[in-house]
Amino acid sequence: RLLQRSPRRVHNPANATLIFVPVFEFTSSKLGRCEGTTHESRMRSAQTALRATPSWQHSYGERHVFASTAYSSKSVNSIFRERLEPLAADLTLGIVGRHKQGIGLLSRHRTSS
Repeated sequence: RLLQRSPRRVHNPANATLIFVPVFEFTSSKLGRCEGTTHESRMRSAQTALRATPSWQHSYGERHVFASTAYSSKSVNSIFRERLEPLAADLTLGIVGRHKQGIGLLSRHRTSS
């Protein structure tokens, strides 16, 4: 709610410094099958929707940020990427944050698809 009232918030993505991507990969993976969809189909739908936005087409994720509520793990990068597939390759230029002590991920490189 605070962000919704922020004087720095813009309503035109072209004017945004950062763009929040509301993808909840951990919740989706734990939910499993729901209303005829699977985790994989939801991640694929998120990928399709994200790729269709003008802001994505302009920056390919360089200004996009998303958050994960995933648990801590030594192998969190591989688990995290696995849960995001097929969306993971598209979000490698994005920034991922986690509001839990002990872990923070930042990816600023593109991987081959």
